[in-house]
Amino acid sequence: MEVTWAGDRELDAVLLRADPGRLGRDLAPARWGELTCSSPRVHPECSAVGFPRAMQHQAVQADGTRAVVHDNREVIGRVSPVTGLNASKYDLDVSNALPRDISGAMGWSGLSGAGLFCHDILVGLILAVPEAYRGQTLWALPIRRLLARTDFTALVTEHTGVAPRLESADQSVHFHEPPIPRLSPSYLLSPQAEVVPFTGRGKEIAHLTSWCTSSRVVDVSVVFGPGGVGKTRLATELTRRMTSRRSPWTAGFLSDVQRAGAELESLKTNLRPLLLVVDYAETRLDQVEQVLNLFTEARHAYDKVRVLLLARTTQRWWTDLEMQWQGSTVMERGTEVQLGPFALHDRIGSPESTEIAAQAFRSRITHLAALEYVPSSHSDSSSVQATEPPPDDPSAAVVDEVIVSIHMTALARVLEGSDISIVDAVRPVDVLLTHESRYWRHSVRSHGLDGAFRTHELLRQLVAVQRIVGAEKRRNALNAVMVALRFHERDFDSPTPPDPELTRRLEQMLADLYPATDGARWGAMSPDILAAELIVLADRESDNELVVHVLPDAALSEAQQQHALTALARASTHQPQLADRTARAVARGAVTLLRKAVDVTAELPSAQAITWLTALKSAAVPTTSSNGDEAGDQHRRIDRLLGQLRASSGTSQLTGLQSIGPVPEPDPSDEAQQPAGSSPQSDANAPGASDRKYLAVLLPPQAHPGSRKPIPAWFLFASGAVISPRQKERMNRVLRCLADEARRSGRSLPALNTLLIGVDASVKLNLSSESPAIAPFHSESSNSVWHCPADQALPPESGAHSSSDPYPALVHLGWAPDGTITFADLEQIGMIQLDGPINRARSILGCLAFELATRPIGDRPIAHTTGFSTDAPSTPHASLEDALAAASAHAAEARSALQSLGVEHPRDARLLEPLNRLWRPRLILSSHRPTADAAHELKRILSARPQVGPVVVTHAASSDPGSMTRWTVTLGKLMTGSPYEPRR
Repeated sequence: MEVTWAGDRELDAVLLRADPGRLGRDLAPARWGELTCSSPRVHPECSAVGFPRAMQHQAVQADGTRAVVHDNREVIGRVSPVTGLNASKYDLDVSNALPRDISGAMGWSGLSGAGLFCHDILVGLILAVPEAYRGQTLWALPIRRLLARTDFTALVTEHTGVAPRLESADQSVHFHEPPIPRLSPSYLLSPQAEVVPFTGRGKEIAHLTSWCTSSRVVDVSVVFGPGGVGKTRLATELTRRMTSRRSPWTAGFLSDVQRAGAELESLKTNLRPLLLVVDYAETRLDQVEQVLNLFTEARHAYDKVRVLLLARTTQRWWTDLEMQWQGSTVMERGTEVQLGPFALHDRIGSPESTEIAAQAFRSRITHLAALEYVPSSHSDSSSVQATEPPPDDPSAAVVDEVIVSIHMTALARVLEGSDISIVDAVRPVDVLLTHESRYWRHSVRSHGLDGAFRTHELLRQLVAVQRIVGAEKRRNALNAVMVALRFHERDFDSPTPPDPELTRRLEQMLADLYPATDGARWGAMSPDILAAELIVLADRESDNELVVHVLPDAALSEAQQQHALTALARASTHQPQLADRTARAVARGAVTLLRKAVDVTAELPSAQAITWLTALKSAAVPTTSSNGDEAGDQHRRIDRLLGQLRASSGTSQLTGLQSIGPVPEPDPSDEAQQPAGSSPQSDANAPGASDRKYLAVLLPPQAHPGSRKPIPAWFLFASGAVISPRQKERMNRVLRCLADEARRSGRSLPALNTLLIGVDASVKLNLSSESPAIAPFHSESSNSVWHCPADQALPPESGAHSSSDPYPALVHLGWAPDGTITFADLEQIGMIQLDGPINRARSILGCLAFELATRPIGDRPIAHTTGFSTDAPSTPHASLEDALAAASAHAAEARSALQSLGVEHPRDARLLEPLNRLWRPRLILSSHRPTADAAHELKRILSARPQVGPVVVTHAASSDPGSMTRWTVTLGKLMTGSPYEPRR
């Protein structure tokens, strides 16, 4: 041993460097921590092992002489983290103190320097025995004082390859543990292993750090983006920075496994500010709700709590969470951080990021090889073969160059040394799986199980099953091993029952192979891309039967089946064929699996959710009387979800939330350089370009009658992003009932300004003029406000006019603080001006075109566009004048038809001739500012009677079209303060 660092008089400690061969090569790196819970229900035990004087005794040696033997003793006690804070020490109240007749305090002499551990985390070093406590209390130096020394942490990092991080030892039961180093691709690619240095996300990490240190007591943020873009790595870096501060925070990834003694209530009495990271938050909403409820009332003003949610998508679940909590004591505005696939490479370049990763992998592999965690990966005789995937295998497609793909390529090249041709000949994922399998085989040999694996196929199947089903408890893990063994022997007429002893040894090998970090029995191979490839390979080797046989097996617990569906859904985003194989498995166990499989859809981005649900439709066909009703219900549910997803697919979500992402600032010269009628080149024009957020303050004169000033609302044209399926179905039914009753009674449909639907699915109409209510509505304070309560019984639908939508131009405008969702009838408004940057106006126009062109119900408006591009079905025009000319011709024809019917508005005509295309609204969307001639034509068309003029949405006009300007929407920059004041 040699001393590599020595403290001063204040820090009486030394850091030793020793030969791993003498200490034991399987030692895991030390975890460093402190005690932070001031009022636990049960104080955790702390322990230290040393050689106190009281344990010395004399022994007779072989030559007959006597010698003093220094024996060890474990000291067990409890530490209160609030005792000794001013003296920067811990008081260990010893529960197994030495008897007073053994020298009292002097009996502990020699224990100095012993490490004090709590939950296997090093929290201090025994310093001294205070005389006053007669050996009942020991003093310890808190380890956080050592980690505050940069020279100390630098040496630890240099010699171990892993930078030390301060954890909360007594609160550690709530958090994921850091991964144990392994010389395997799965460990090296783990974002929480922090092998590759954090680079290229300066803007995002600065924003999140500022969010943490803001004056708010409790707040919530979400980081979202597709798999592999660096969400977990970003959160890991944030936790490291917050725990490395001069006044460190308690930070970590919250575990979803309930461990013994792990009661979340203890987090409320934490001595330090808290940063809780919830990974895959969209799958853990119950736990998120539990955490937010816990911190509804903060104990002290300085007890800051930040809850950081990580998710692949924010559709549906995040909006529901905001509506429930935004503006409360636990959520101010619901900060969002979006990570795109190419953001990192845009800043530092893909080749540079590849080389940075390669250097980091070489350094860490050198450290691991020196410690000999496993033999060198080149020691195995097998080699990587340049094989091509089957031509029809979707896995052969090139993976998007997200961050994890860059790292996989870099690691593959490092593992293959200088022979780059091998990596060029095969996919990096094949190289990594080959090296991962060498790690498996080393584990097999170390557990003495060579004879159990006659082929590599069984080993791959076992690891794949471990990844798919998971196991929180040992019993669940043993059952999963038996499921895998039964499947492996499926071809035999009389398969041999799994040997219990072999099953136990295999389960232990898998548990050691991928140790869990969250308190579960099993961990799993990562990242998702690599795991998905393994599942597909194991499934293909078994004639595509692995998933089909394993998933419905009755030996799996309900939690394991849920875990399996979630794992397969995530894997299907990388390997789409897994959706079909999962559907086959669900069909075999539809009674228990079908509903769970459909529920998983909420965790997937829209495109992958459509693929998943389309595959599941075949499993939702009723086959027996026992599951026929359930299957039929799920089949209808799948159709409804598919309709909503297809309607909103490709649209941007435009919400009033602060966003960090590539939001383009308008070029002051872009309007001058944009010729009339040309298509802009900015990627902000396409409605599906990205989920960019733009602020839009709505200023309708009568949007909210009775209000002293208008409620700011956020343009949100992404169908289904705010309104739940239950609310949307209720709204549609209420409006169809209104149309049926108006038709039956000979009444005209009312002209709407806005429709409001409450969280309870109640529907309120704000009319443009007073009129007696028509069932199922009732008048409120005046005949200009109609209300249909949530519990109002609705008559059966007639079905005769089911294809008619009485208000086909309703669009989302956002929500009020109480969760009420606002829709506006563009057909009644007639004209909207978008006042603000041109790029933002174009993006809103594109989203509006897509929303109205893909409505799942009723008569979709016909869109005319000019000055921007859109993927929505529309008729493009070179100029606003051309679009007005086309709309004017249609208006003349429709006006003549209305006069012949004797009605005043197309909404009345729809009751009489619901299938007549003349009554479909015409929507003109233009990013061109109206010229004087265009403004004059607009006024003429919109003022003509009967009112059949088009809905016109333009960029703010340089010449005001006068009284026809109904509503103005101001597109401002991202806000952090109060709403804009009204602007008339």
